[in-house]
Amino acid sequence: MFRAPYPAHLPHFLYVLDNVPGSIDQKAKLLDISPATLRRYRARGEAPRAIHLALFWESTWGIQYIESISNLG
Repeated sequence: MFRAPYPAHLPHFLYVLDNVPGSIDQKAKLLDISPATLRRYRARGEAPRAIHLALFWESTWGIQYIESISNLG
């Protein structure tokens, strides 16, 4: 069974947000939220878990995680 990484094991939201390529507008579109909402999350330095995880899977950390578990089987 596959489980998403625990919040304590995720890189900080701001690191993940900066790691995903593209502008704030492009990232907001990917997440189906407004750019203003994403800017608000950035200003707070945190976002809801679903947003954090969605960005994580688009980051280099998420891609490496997927590749590492796919190499196990």
